[in-house]
Amino acid sequence: MNVTQKKAHGTLSLSLEGDLTIATVKKTYDDLVAAGIHGDSSAEISLAKVDDIDTAGLQLLCYLASSRSAKNAVAFHDCSAVITAKNNAFKFNTDTLLGISK
Repeated sequence: MNVTQKKAHGTLSLSLEGDLTIATVKKTYDDLVAAGIHGDSSAEISLAKVDDIDTAGLQLLCYLASSRSAKNAVAFHDCSAVITAKNNAFKFNTDTLLGISK
């Protein structure tokens, strides 16, 4: 899993690329922390390039969504086809869980 970052207009913009699974979730979390995910600015995370996700990956996203205040909220957008397919197959309802914007 690669985490790409940029900051514009006070918002931390991140993109996740690769597998978001139990095998990668710890490193991904560490990379998100290093990128400033727990900082004072709001953050947006693109999920467009996520190749695979399991419940550990979903748990990480839920944690990120719930651990931030309204002032420095995280927003998820651009779900990859695999997230959409797994959402439909397993009824994760990621749109509601994560507040994903389309």
